Amino acid sequence: MKIADLYIRARCDDPARQKLMEQLQEKELEEYCIANNIKIRAKVIDNCSAGNFDRPGWSEYYDRLVSSTVWPDLILFTTWDRFTRNLENFLIVKSNLDRMQITAKAIKTNIFLEAAIRTWRSKEL
Repeated sequence: MKIADLYIRARCDDPARQKLMEQLQEKELEEYCIANNIKIRAKVIDNCSAGNFDRPGWSEYYDRLVSSTVWPDLILFTTWDRFTRNLENFLIVKSNLDRMQITAKAIKTNIFLEAAIRTWRSKEL
């Protein structure tokens, strides 16, 4: 059985709407884990911008990951834009997670981000 940490990020000026958005993401992620026989290890909730990874929830979580010897198989989030909107930062974080053998995965496909990653990587070659 795979083990996952759930990453939930919502940014909203209205606290009630913020909470609802977080709850909806959490429910979707939990249902995905049940359907795919994935054990949930931890949940990380952030309410900051996705422009970079300088977010309190992510920073604290990532520091714990780096200092630990026990890692999840997956970090799950609903869509890529919940994880980040900065492709360059994403690729750096993804590379670091890959070294720890952790897969970052959106449970919903975002073809635009996937196409952007392919384009960016082709320019590197």
